[in-house]
Amino acid sequence: MVDKKGKVKSFSIIALGSIIFLLETISLAGTGHRLPPLETDSQKLAFLLEVKDHIPALFSDAARYDIDLFTLLENEKELVEKLKSQPEYERLFTSKQYHDLTITPPQGGISVGAVVIKPESVNEWKESLNKQVELIKKEQLQPPQLIDHVKIFLRKSPTLDDQKFIGKLGVIDKKNSEQSKAQHTLNETCLQLFKTQLERWQCVIDHFDELKILPNLPNKERIGALISSFQAEQMLHSTLSVISILKGTSDGLIPHTWQEVNQRINQLTPDDLIHLSDIDALNPIVYQALEGEHGLQNSIIDKAIQSVQKQGHAYASQTVTNQTKVTTPVKLSQVLPQVGIFRGCTGGDCSSQYSFPYPNDPHERIFFIEEPQTPGSTEKKLKGYVSATEVTLTNGEKGLYVITISGSHVSPGNAELILRGLEKEKEKLDVKHIILPNSTNLGGLINFTPIKGIYESHLKQGTPTTFTYQDQLLRSVIENYKPDSGYNRGQYDHAAKNKDGIILKFKDSNPVTVDLKKQIEPQLNSKDISLYSNEKMIEFILDLNHSGRHNIVNKIKSISEIAHKINLAHIDSLFDTLKSCNSKTVEAYKQAIISSLEEVGITKASGFLEKKSSLLYPGIASCSNAYDSAHIEQLGSFIAKDFKDNFKDTIYQTKIRGDYSKISDKDKNALYKTKGFKNLFKKLIEELKDSDGAIRSSAAKAFGNIKTENKEIHNALAKLLEDSDGAVRSSAASAFGNIKTENKEIHNALAKLLEDSDGAVRFSAASAFLNIKPKDKEIHSALVKLLKDPDGNVRSLAEVALGVIKPEDKEIHIALAHLLKDPDLDARLASARILKNVKSIETHINSCIGSVQSSPINQTKLNEILEILEHSK
Repeated sequence: MVDKKGKVKSFSIIALGSIIFLLETISLAGTGHRLPPLETDSQKLAFLLEVKDHIPALFSDAARYDIDLFTLLENEKELVEKLKSQPEYERLFTSKQYHDLTITPPQGGISVGAVVIKPESVNEWKESLNKQVELIKKEQLQPPQLIDHVKIFLRKSPTLDDQKFIGKLGVIDKKNSEQSKAQHTLNETCLQLFKTQLERWQCVIDHFDELKILPNLPNKERIGALISSFQAEQMLHSTLSVISILKGTSDGLIPHTWQEVNQRINQLTPDDLIHLSDIDALNPIVYQALEGEHGLQNSIIDKAIQSVQKQGHAYASQTVTNQTKVTTPVKLSQVLPQVGIFRGCTGGDCSSQYSFPYPNDPHERIFFIEEPQTPGSTEKKLKGYVSATEVTLTNGEKGLYVITISGSHVSPGNAELILRGLEKEKEKLDVKHIILPNSTNLGGLINFTPIKGIYESHLKQGTPTTFTYQDQLLRSVIENYKPDSGYNRGQYDHAAKNKDGIILKFKDSNPVTVDLKKQIEPQLNSKDISLYSNEKMIEFILDLNHSGRHNIVNKIKSISEIAHKINLAHIDSLFDTLKSCNSKTVEAYKQAIISSLEEVGITKASGFLEKKSSLLYPGIASCSNAYDSAHIEQLGSFIAKDFKDNFKDTIYQTKIRGDYSKISDKDKNALYKTKGFKNLFKKLIEELKDSDGAIRSSAAKAFGNIKTENKEIHNALAKLLEDSDGAVRSSAASAFGNIKTENKEIHNALAKLLEDSDGAVRFSAASAFLNIKPKDKEIHSALVKLLKDPDGNVRSLAEVALGVIKPEDKEIHIALAHLLKDPDLDARLASARILKNVKSIETHINSCIGSVQSSPINQTKLNEILEILEHSK
C-alpha cells in the first residue's frame, strides 16, 4: 500500500515536472544546473526519451559522428559533479538567463555573398575516388576485403621511404658538362613535369642512363625498392580513402560489389566532402574501421589519414561567391547545457564527440537554429546550432564570442541574420560587443563553407581585439576533464587558443528586426522508464536504427526493464522487414510490418503504422506494384517530401534514400503526375520567380536534379539564364546540363553565358555543354575561346568539354592548332591534349606537338601541323 502510494506520488511529481518543462509556463529560475538521475542505463534512456519529446529531430542526425549517447551522459554526469565542487558554479547558473530570438530581414531582403563549394569540384572529387577504386581493383580485391587488406599491410610493417629529390642527389660539379646536362634533364623533366614522389622516381628510372652520372643517385635496385614503397603507400592511401567514404557516409556498411561502391561514390554531396575533409571526423572512422590497429603503425595510419584529408580539403577549398538576398527569418532557441552537449547531433559536426562539455560553462550560450514551422505543425525541426561564450575584453567590457555557427542546412543568409540579430540585441544579452574568431582560428572552428564565407566577409571590416574567458578556473576544469571515451580531446574551445578576435561591425545600419524573448528556464524531469509506452520506446529505437545508430540500439536492447516491456527477440526481424519490400506487393509489405510490430509489443500496430507511415519509405519503393495507380500517390508523396526535406542550398545532389536513378522513365512520368510532385513542382516554379536570388538558385538546382522534361519548367528555367544574379544564372545553366536538354534555343542561350562577365557562370555553362555534348560548331568555337579564359577553372573545364565532345570540324582543329603557338603555357597544353584526343587527327601529329610543354611551338612545326589538319579525314 505504501509502495503503491509512493509510486503514485512519484509519478505525480515527475509528470508535473514534465508538463512544466514542455509548456515552459512556470519559472524555475534559481535552480542552478540540475541533472536528473543518470546512474543506470534505464535512467539515461528515460532522459533521452524526454529530450526527444522536446526536440524530436535531435538524435536522428547523430549517425555521421560516432556518438554513444549513453557514454556521453555518463561523462556529463561525472563532469557536472566536478564542477559543482567549485563554489561559484551553482551561483552562476542560478543567475543565468535563457533567450529566444526571431530575426527578420527588412522588406526586400539583405544582400549576402554566398560562398559555396564549386559543384564541379565535388564532381572532380568523385572522379578521383572512382580512379582510386580502379587502382584498388587491379589488386584483385573485393570491397569486403578492403579492411583486412589494410590490416595485413600494416602488420608487414613496410618502410615507406619519404626521401626527397632536392638535397639528396648531391651537389654537381658545374665544370662537368655531363653532370650539368643530367641535372638539367632531372629538373626540366622529372621535377617540373611530375608532382608525386612515385611519378618522379619512375621518371628517374625511365631516364636512368642519362642521369646515372649524378652524385649519390641510388642504383636501379634501390630506386626500384623506393618505387615499390611509394606504390604501397599510394595503395594504402587509396584504400583508406575508399574505406572512409564507405564507413563515414550512408549506413556505414561496406558493399559487396564494386558497382555498389561506384554508386555510393556517385551519390556523394558537398556535405560529405566537408565531412571527410575534417581530420577529426576521419580519425575515428579509420581507426574504428581497423578495430584498433594501433601500436607502431600509428604513424603510417596517421600519415595516410592526413593524405586523405588533404585531398578532400583541396577540393572543398575550391569555392565561388555568389551575391544573393536573404528574405526569410531565422529563429534561435537557447538550450540547457544538458541538451547543448548534443549539439553535434544537429550541427553535423564533431563537437559532441570532441568537445562536448563546454555548454556546462555558465558563460556559454548554445542556441539551436530552428526550421520555420509549417502551418499547423508544432514539431521543432533543427538546422544547426550557435555556440557563443561571454568574454571580457582587455578594457573590461563584456563581449559575446560567437565561436561557431554549424549545420549543413544553415544557409549563408541564416548565418548573416544570426550575426546581425545578436549584434542588434547585444545589450539585452548583457554584452557590449559581438566578437568573431580571427582568421587564423576560423578554419578549425567553422566546418561549413557557406558559413565560413559569411564570417570571412565580416572579418575584413571588423576591429581586432583581445579578450579572456570569464571564470577561468571553471573553464580549466572543463578543459582538463579527460574521460576514457575521448569525448573531450578537442582543443578548439581552449582559452589558450582563443585570446583574440574581431569585433563585429556593419557598414550599413543593420536593418534587421529582432523579436527577443526571455525564456522561463526549462528543466528536464525525466519519468521512470516504466511510465513510457511501448510505442514511444519502439519509435525511438526505430529512429535510431534508421539513422544508423546500431550501437545505441544494442545498448537499449540490453536494458532489463526494456526486455520486460518489448519483445526484443523480434526487433531485428522488424528492422529487416522495413529495409526492403523484396518485390512483394505493397499490401503484403504493410501486413508484414504490422505483424512485426505486433511481435515486438505494439498492440495497435496498424494505427502505429498509420501514424508513422514514414516507416514504409524507402522500402515501399521496391514493391512489385508500388507504381500502380492504387499506390503511386502515396509513393509520390514520400519521394517528393524526401526531396523537399533533404534538398538544401548547400546540396547539389539529392539525398533521396530510394534509388531514384534506377526508376524507369515511365515510372518517373507517373510520379511527376502525383499530387506530391505536382505540389513540389508548383512550389519550385513559384520559387523560380522569387525575389530572393538564393531561393531562385535553389529551385533551379532542384529541377536540375529531378531532370523533368516538362516544357513549362524548361521555359521557366530558361528565363533564369538572363537573371541579374550571377548565382542564379549559374544554377540554371547547371540544371540544363543535368537535364541534358536538346532544345537548340536553350543551347544558344547557354552559349551566350560562355561570354558572361562572371567566371562562375562561364564555368557552369561550359559544364552544361560537357554533359549535353552539342554538335553546333559555333558552340565548339566558343569553348575553344575559353581555353584562354582568365579563370583557370574555366580553362580546365573548357578543355575537358572539348575533349569529351571531340569536335570533328577542321576549322575547330585549326583554331586549336594556332593555340599551340600561344605564349600561355596552359592554353598550349590544353590545345595539345585536345588535338591528341580528337578522332579525326592522324596519330603522327603527336610527335609534332610534343614540344609545347617547354615553349611555344615554332612556325615550321605549326605549318606542318596545319598541313596534317587540312588533309585529315
